[in-house]
Amino acid sequence: MAYHTRACCGDFAIIADIFMTEMDQDSINKLPGQWFDDSSKLQQSFAKLYNSPEISDLIIHVGKKSYYAHRLFLALASDVFKVMLTSSKWKDSRQEEIRLEEPYSESVFGEFLQYMYTGHIYITTSSAIPLLMLADKYNVLNLKEACQSFMMKSFVNPARQNHVLSWYQYSRRCAQHTKLESFCFTFIQNNMDIIIDSPDWAILEKETLLSILKSSDLIITSEFRLYNAVEQWLLNPSNVKNIRQNLREILPHVRFPMMLPEQLITIENRKVVVDNWFLYMEHLMKAYRFHAVSQTARQKVEFKEDGEEYTHRNYTDSEHGVCTTINIENYSKRKPFEYSCHIETAKTGSSVDRDGKHRWDLQFWPKGQQKPALTEFGNAYLLQTDNVTLALDPLGRLEEAFKIVIAIQGRQNDMNYIKKVHQYTHDFGVKMMFRIRDLFCMHELTAGDSQYLHNDALTVKLIIRPCKPSR
Repeated sequence: MAYHTRACCGDFAIIADIFMTEMDQDSINKLPGQWFDDSSKLQQSFAKLYNSPEISDLIIHVGKKSYYAHRLFLALASDVFKVMLTSSKWKDSRQEEIRLEEPYSESVFGEFLQYMYTGHIYITTSSAIPLLMLADKYNVLNLKEACQSFMMKSFVNPARQNHVLSWYQYSRRCAQHTKLESFCFTFIQNNMDIIIDSPDWAILEKETLLSILKSSDLIITSEFRLYNAVEQWLLNPSNVKNIRQNLREILPHVRFPMMLPEQLITIENRKVVVDNWFLYMEHLMKAYRFHAVSQTARQKVEFKEDGEEYTHRNYTDSEHGVCTTINIENYSKRKPFEYSCHIETAKTGSSVDRDGKHRWDLQFWPKGQQKPALTEFGNAYLLQTDNVTLALDPLGRLEEAFKIVIAIQGRQNDMNYIKKVHQYTHDFGVKMMFRIRDLFCMHELTAGDSQYLHNDALTVKLIIRPCKPSR
């Protein structure tokens, strides 16, 4: 095939006939030549156009700030902007200046706009949600993925820098962020002691607070600590004006019977309780009765304990008697071994039943369990496996079902947190021994930068709580 080109320079015309044989791309690549990559220089040129009046064909006003923009860049990055700025059906497509209302993302709009020119952005725990809101609104797909990826890797931060609650609250509203919502709620449940000290707790929406309080799987020091955080929320200036309506909705989900009597008395004397005694009275009276009457007596009078308020959460305070902490020091220096001990857990949450205990035989193989094996000649020996295993046997006959929670501590950003949780419901009336293998992979513990070890120590919290009142 022949191609003709004509180049003109002043009064001179040069006509050159260029003949090329049709070739596929692979054949062309085999010809002597060299690839040149100027993409980085081109990217730098594009970056210089951000907020530059040079060949700008649009001015965007957001709040008190104005930005020079280029329709082409915005349309390429966002199909929403493409419709807004090119479709004749939109008034903005004919305007040289437009105003965008971004009340929650005004402070980061410049970074958002710059991203559409450069593909680069610095995301922080504070800017993640405002940026994700813009990425959602204008459907900037790559930025959506970047924000979510950052958030799912940034749950572990000191309480004052932790914004997981806001992330959960936003993702809960947006059906498209179900994975992020699930990740956030799991972290919240497993690390409530961190969460209630975060700056977002006091400004939490009531619906989000209720969704948390309804969970029996919260890992927290005590119900008393949780209530104190709830009271802090109630007395926040933005919530206190509706305090009675808020109390009506929230108090049924506070588990007063799971508090100690001395803690109940402390609460009873507070001003918010005195001023709203008619709303607190029933809940506190139920709690006092629970602590005053023994389990045997409660069963005789058919005391109803099947409500949410009589269900243990995963309390780690020793006073609740449901949590045992296993601490394996000098982990990396130890040979495979068996950690074993006898432990006790409370039969109920009632103070009058404190002397009643369940007793257990605990066995833990933190470096993998050995199991019997035979050589090819039939000789018996012990085979070392990588199965990190925990076994639990009741000392005595049990006919009850228990919730067994194994919470493994991790460390990141100079703080301890619950990194992984295994939860099981086991009926010891059906099967007497509880055994779980593969609590985690050995390489997660033996790696030089293992997030499960702090000062070469492995910490595991074992929580054993009744699923329902004893039969």
